[in-house]
Amino acid sequence: MWSMPEPVRRWAVHAVRMLRSRGGADRVPSDPPGPDGLPVIPAEIQPESDQDGRTIAAGLTAFGLGSGTRIAVMGLTPDGDRAAVDAIELLGAEAVLVPDHAHGPRLRLRLRGVRAVLTQSPHVPQIAAVVGDLPDLQHLWSWDAGGRDELIAAAHGRMPAFQE
Repeated sequence: MWSMPEPVRRWAVHAVRMLRSRGGADRVPSDPPGPDGLPVIPAEIQPESDQDGRTIAAGLTAFGLGSGTRIAVMGLTPDGDRAAVDAIELLGAEAVLVPDHAHGPRLRLRLRGVRAVLTQSPHVPQIAAVVGDLPDLQHLWSWDAGGRDELIAAAHGRMPAFQE
C-alpha cells in the first residue's frame, strides 16, 4: 500500500490549514467581457505585441468558435504558439496542446472533441490521416499556408478596442 512521504504530507497539511485560515484560495478577478464577447483589457497592462492574440481571437470568434470550445495547437513556431494560446484563452476556450510527433491513435485521442486545429503545413498530413474519425473537427488552419492570414482577415471589424 502506498503512503504519502512525510515531507509531502507535512506540506499538504500546512497548505490545507493555511487555506482554511484564509477562508479559501485567492480569487482571481475577472473583468466582464466587452460588447464583442472578448475581455476588455486596460491598455497599460496589454502590451502591443499581444495584439496578435486579440486579432486571432476575434478571427476565431468570426468562425463561430468561443467559450467552452476545444481548439488544438500543434507544431507552431514559438511566436505563433504564444499568439494562438493567448487567443484561445481570451475566448474562454480550451487549448489542447498536441505534440508534433503525435500520429495515428494517439493523435486521434488528443483531437477527440476538438472543433479547430491551428498547425503548420508539415503536420497537415498527420491530421488528415485521422480526420475521418473526428466528427467534431470543423476547421483546420495551417499557420504558414495562409491560415493565420485568414483568421486575421476574418477579424477585420471585430477587433475589440483597448480601454483607455
